Amino acid sequence: AIDQAEDLNSDDYVDFDDVTEALRAAKAITKANSQAEITAAAEALEDAIDALVRKSNLTALEKALADARALDPELYVDFSAVTAAINAAANYNVATPQADVDAAVTAINNAVSALVLKDFSALEAAIERAEDLDADDYVDFSDVTEALRAAKAITKANSQTEITAAAKALTDAIEDLVEKDFSALEAAIAREDALNPELYVDYSGVTKALGVAKAITKANSQDEITAAAKALNDAIDALQKKSDLS
Repeated sequence: AIDQAEDLNSDDYVDFDDVTEALRAAKAITKANSQAEITAAAEALEDAIDALVRKSNLTALEKALADARALDPELYVDFSAVTAAINAAANYNVATPQADVDAAVTAINNAVSALVLKDFSALEAAIERAEDLDADDYVDFSDVTEALRAAKAITKANSQTEITAAAKALTDAIEDLVEKDFSALEAAIAREDALNPELYVDYSGVTKALGVAKAITKANSQDEITAAAKALNDAIDALQKKSDLS
């Protein structure tokens, strides 16, 4: 029993005090002691050795915890399983049974492996699409402007639901855009271009309306575009031919 005890490394066990004490008592036995005392000392030392609990190996657990804690929870759709696995093993030590330590390592690694990154791809695509548009091309760009502002305010701290919703709102706003309509204005200008001013008594109203019409750009509102087309058409319609006076 003494040889067995002395071959042991106390650092390998959670608590070696009982063995140390039993070993001291066993070594104190001499031939002066009775057989009963010798036997009792041997049994006490053997019992202390049998009761030893080997320290658990925490290397894998420490690595799993370090790797998990190094992750940014905000990058993932749901980090709760990893958090729970970390918390469950946070107080494990060398006295924790090795089976429990190994189970904790598996739980942490499985939770990490199951993580799903938040998906910003649809949001990024919607933002890029919106930024490629020219607001002046559309009747009302305000909904896109507001949805784009909200989309750009989204960060990794937002939930996947919020990210997806922002992408959809911006995409919907883009899809609802109505392009400004220059067709009536262009038709009015073409109509005037086919006229001969010398044939009319007073062409000044048309000339003035034409100047306004040709000054219209995509920066103008749809109301202004429509008004310019109407004004030019009205001026043309009001023309009086010189031949009508003879």
